[in-house]
Amino acid sequence: MDDKLKQEIASFRYGLISPIVSRQDLAPGETTALIRQAASRHYVIPGSVRISVGERTIQRYLSMYSCNARRSEELLNGLFRTEPIVPPVVP
Repeated sequence: MDDKLKQEIASFRYGLISPIVSRQDLAPGETTALIRQAASRHYVIPGSVRISVGERTIQRYLSMYSCNARRSEELLNGLFRTEPIVPPVVP
């Protein structure tokens, strides 16, 4: 995956959560409503044939963003694994 596509995907993901993270005065339940609203839409998702994003996926993006907002772009880009997954060896 090239850097341009990674940037497009990170921008798309941030676009999904920006209506939530840009507001600090959300009423109880409003975050859930905004997540459901975003999950109910159809999108052109960079690098994918899918057209929708699940509620749990959006919650995961929010969680990653809120862990460290200063590095939000790195965190959203960090969902890509460039090295192979090697299971741990159990002695």
